[in-house]
Amino acid sequence: MEQKYNTNLASEFYVMSMLYRLGLDAYLTLGNKKGVDIVLRNTDGSSISIEVKGVNKKTDDWPLSSKDISLSANLFYILISYESEIGNLLIHPHLWIIPANLIADKCKKAQTKTGKYLYYMSHKVIREQFDDYKNNWQILQTQLLTNTNRLFL
Repeated sequence: MEQKYNTNLASEFYVMSMLYRLGLDAYLTLGNKKGVDIVLRNTDGSSISIEVKGVNKKTDDWPLSSKDISLSANLFYILISYESEIGNLLIHPHLWIIPANLIADKCKKAQTKTGKYLYYMSHKVIREQFDDYKNNWQILQTQLLTNTNRLFL
């Protein structure tokens, strides 16, 4: 019997767990039509917004948004792939932590059956062009530090 998984919720809570393990001040946003999944707050009040997108299969592309991708320097996408093993708790998902401004021009745009447009990110492109961002949790810590330093320039 095939199970249906709530991949996005599993992904958001996985990311929250990792952020807490890093000692970061993270807040999960709630709601059905939220614009951001997680907010990271710095001690100085600056913040980083995170969109978490999870897929079960390694061939699945990540649907990102029905709107243009933001070019904000403080928005990151965390793309998670469970490699068709979401039910196997011994296997960690593959993930990439990428600033939104770096993937905005690499997104594809497709029209849905209802006539709306959806922006998505190709699994192939992520694997081929964003290897430096795979499991790179340090990028979020560096961005928080950069935000703090800006206040004192």
